[in-house]
Parts: sequence; structure tokens; C-alpha cells
Amino acid sequence: MARGEYLSFLDSDDFFEENMLELAYTKAKEDDADIVVFKADLYWNDSDYFESAPWYCKKS
Repeated sequence: MARGEYLSFLDSDDFFEENMLELAYTKAKEDDADIVVFKADLYWNDSDYFESAPWYCKKS
């Protein structure tokens, strides 16, 4: 059972910036946010290519 102020899900095949969690935490505290959602990209190993994932949350 997870405990703490926030919980993060990162898979073993995910790429993320070194300071991603620190920035997310700072922004969540600043905005008094319940959740933080990140933009997502797909990475293709065979071509070393990134492309925007179509399923991430969009601003309205």
C-alpha cells in the first residue's frame, strides 16, 4: 500500500527527465493540484524516432 503526499507511476521502459519528479512536485504544490499529468511521446527503437502520443490529456 503506497503512502505519501503523491504517487508516481513510471514503467521500466519509460524515458523521463532527471528532474521530472522534482518539477512535478513543485508545480503541484504551487497550484495545490490533486494530480499532475505529463505530455507523452512514443519512441521507436528501430528508427530512434520520437512522435507525440495521441492519447495524452489535452488542455481545453
